[in-house]
Amino acid sequence: MPKFKETDFQFHTDIASTGYKKYYSHDDLDNVTCMLFESKLSQKIQTKVENFNKTERLNLLEESIRTVMNMVPHDMESFRT
Repeated sequence: MPKFKETDFQFHTDIASTGYKKYYSHDDLDNVTCMLFESKLSQKIQTKVENFNKTERLNLLEESIRTVMNMVPHDMESFRT
């Protein structure tokens, strides 16, 4: 799957830019086959990256993605099979 371009991120904060894409089967456009979530640290955070250890940076990204996942309507059970 291709990486997000800058224009693909739907949500921007002082901490991170986050977005999602839905992928559908060619045969069935009513059902989502896959959802891709991606987040990257903002320029403000990147310029001060030495103030954050790897775990803190990962937590910032994880919380950004978790927030967007809770905002996007989807049925996680269908992706777990």
